[in-house]
Amino acid sequence: MIRDYLDRTDKFSMTNREFEMMLNPYFEIEKKDDLGGMIEYFMICKK
Repeated sequence: MIRDYLDRTDKFSMTNREFEMMLNPYFEIEKKDDLGGMIEYFMICKK
């Protein structure tokens, strides 16, 4: 509802796994928290 209200509809439709695979070449996921509908990622940049 918030995205629609702010006119920020989803640009991507992917699973959590697909999103993490997209990040994998660039970031190491240090920790992730499920905040009830939103996931917060803590990452380290890969060099």
